[in-house]
Amino acid sequence: MIEFGADNAAVMMGNKAGVKAKLMEVNPLIFVIGCTCHSMYIYVYQLLLETFPKAWKFCRNVFNHFPNSSQSSEALTEFQQFVNIKPSVMLHPSQTRWLSLQ
Repeated sequence: MIEFGADNAAVMMGNKAGVKAKLMEVNPLIFVIGCTCHSMYIYVYQLLLETFPKAWKFCRNVFNHFPNSSQSSEALTEFQQFVNIKPSVMLHPSQTRWLSLQ
């Protein structure tokens, strides 16, 4: 084996007990690469937090507002129907649900 690619989880990429460490014991010259999409997401997420902290706080506040207010949730659903878009559920803005579409 000359190359190993996996997600960036510690169980896969850990330097002590991860799959990467085990493979490097067998072949120290193995080429290891983590998930570039996940890495890019982490960079952009960190950039957002550091560059636009107020925007991030606003997004979290919007998400937290609707589940806590049945009147607002109903108004959002009515607005979505009024503009003729399928009513949808907001996803929790968090780092762990990267690229989640459902």
